[in-house]
Amino acid sequence: MPQPLIELGGNDNTPILSLAPANGFVPQTYIPLLRPFMESYKVVSTPPRALWNEGAPPSLDANHSWEDFAKDMLVAYETFGLQDVVAVGHSIGGIMTILAALERPEIFKAIIMLDPVIVPPEACAYMEEQRAQGKPAHNKMAERASKRKPSFASIDEAFNNFHGKSIFADWSDEVLRLYVEHGTQPCGDERCLTWSPEWEAFYFSTYYTQIWEALVKLPALDVPMLFISGGDSDTFTPDSARKVAELVTNATHDSVLGYGHMFPQAAPQQSAERIQKWLDSLLV
Repeated sequence: MPQPLIELGGNDNTPILSLAPANGFVPQTYIPLLRPFMESYKVVSTPPRALWNEGAPPSLDANHSWEDFAKDMLVAYETFGLQDVVAVGHSIGGIMTILAALERPEIFKAIIMLDPVIVPPEACAYMEEQRAQGKPAHNKMAERASKRKPSFASIDEAFNNFHGKSIFADWSDEVLRLYVEHGTQPCGDERCLTWSPEWEAFYFSTYYTQIWEALVKLPALDVPMLFISGGDSDTFTPDSARKVAELVTNATHDSVLGYGHMFPQAAPQQSAERIQKWLDSLLV
């Protein structure tokens, strides 16, 4: 199917706020976070290929990285005429946003990275070494994703399956319901994951290992930037967050304490308040 633009809320003739979601999570799970902005912005998402390419992901033998997905984002911006974008990227979506902004900074009015996947330099070096030897780096996240249960008898069965599991343990029922309603789709008599396990595993296996070199270039951008980490994140760890703050000194750096990598879903109100406060500061 053609690359879509998912409209999440807001009105035409207002500025654009565009979301790039985390790997495996449909944009609708961010509605509670984004709802406060729908009076002032048209809130949309340019989803990754996993949500619109009907084929299987490319072979891991091919030369793919998250740069490809950043290019898809820029194609979507051009296709749908998006300009002066307030871009919000979570996890992999944060890295996609960084890479897209480095390529076309004039499109962006502001960039907000929510717990971007910035692993330590030594982990990047290890993955580079493995790829140079022609073998994918050992990746527990990819292995786990590939083994995910792909289908359920109903939305209610999916809800009960996910309810209380560790990654969803601090989600409200409202957010989890959005996840199962939009994160599954009809397939025969069942509901299959909208974001397939194969695509999720593919994204985990194609990490952008030059992220630290990219971060060095960010201060040259004339675009306001906000990084928000989860205080208990095991993805954008406090150590990585400190190193990023030392490199990208012209950005604002914040944290949602007491929450992990999925704080945009687990703590949407607190997250929205931090974003709104920062956006308001740009108008002073």
